[in-house]
Amino acid sequence: GNLSDDWRPLLRVLHLGGAGDAFAQRGAAISLSKIFLVGCSSFGKGLTNKPITYESVEEPLQALVSWIASQLQSSSSSSLNLVTSPLVYLMKSSEARIL
Repeated sequence: GNLSDDWRPLLRVLHLGGAGDAFAQRGAAISLSKIFLVGCSSFGKGLTNKPITYESVEEPLQALVSWIASQLQSSSSSSLNLVTSPLVYLMKSSEARIL
């Protein structure tokens, strides 16, 4: 029922800041949002065999939402391209919307 730590390298890609590759950061953010939403009960209503609990994805999901918020607050216009797709995907879950 716990999420393994295989997602951590993707989170490191996000936190490279201006030195990071925008394409890699966008791909990492989309991948992380898809990984973390599996543990959200509102997202997986149709899933009968859900192996990951929300408690194990809550903290990393919060880190992803914080990164998205920081990108939206930045003055760079390219940051909007980084977060649009992951943000749209995260809005499918009420837990992510609350965060």
